Amino acid sequence: MSLLSVTVKKARFVCEEAEQFNSYVTLKLQNVKSTTVTVKGANPCWEQDFLFETNDMNTGLLVEVWCKGFLWDRFLGYYYVPLSEVSYMNEVTSKQSYNTSTDTVSAGKQEQQHISSDSMPDTNSNAQPLPDITNTVH
Repeated sequence: MSLLSVTVKKARFVCEEAEQFNSYVTLKLQNVKSTTVTVKGANPCWEQDFLFETNDMNTGLLVEVWCKGFLWDRFLGYYYVPLSEVSYMNEVTSKQSYNTSTDTVSAGKQEQQHISSDSMPDTNSNAQPLPDITNTVH
């Protein structure tokens, strides 16, 4: 059995109504679902750790971003991380960062954005960047 350690860090939303967002992140691996707390604003910071057990390394982690609503929640986007792309470590203290900060999602469609450290991607008002996550498989 392998353990997958995931840290959901932060996000930066770029649309006009983003300041009103009450956003949260769900993580799904096989039949297990975990959820962050809800954070208000255009730049939510969660810094939450999650641990998953898995025997199937041919699967992946589904990361979804949601906006909490009064009657129903609004889906903002997703990112799929195949476990085959995650480095495997034998030490519990070792970490490998899988940074999603350069990826933007729009209406369930993943779009790759290439940015330098001193510029931000030019995205349309419907596109939302996913939170930074760090994950490790032990």
